[in-house]
Amino acid sequence: MRLDFRRATAHMNGMTKFFNQGSLIEAERFLKPDEQVLHVEPVNLDRGPGVLVVTDKRVYSACQMMTTYELKQLPYREINFISVDSQKGSMRIETNHNKVLIEAINRNRSVIIQQMILERIS
Repeated sequence: MRLDFRRATAHMNGMTKFFNQGSLIEAERFLKPDEQVLHVEPVNLDRGPGVLVVTDKRVYSACQMMTTYELKQLPYREINFISVDSQKGSMRIETNHNKVLIEAINRNRSVIIQQMILERIS
């Protein structure tokens, strides 16, 4: 596992990592060599459980769908909308062509993740 990816997942407990193992492996494979991982968060996406990855170049989600994976990437230059409902623990990130709908995310870290993204799209 890449060192930056390992550090970005350090806040996850063993069970969380176990249940998201497939999504984590696929998410790490999707990284580009020149990308730095800033944060990885276990989430419930509109399509099921997965992970949200925040890098220095983009945001993307990985969700295991039976035996395949759904990956959605949102480069910072294309993000035009981000909202967080920290009461419900939900988040929405959109571009003109794609969106990531997060139905459940850690309420405290959702605000931190939103700030990370806003700093890079401004």
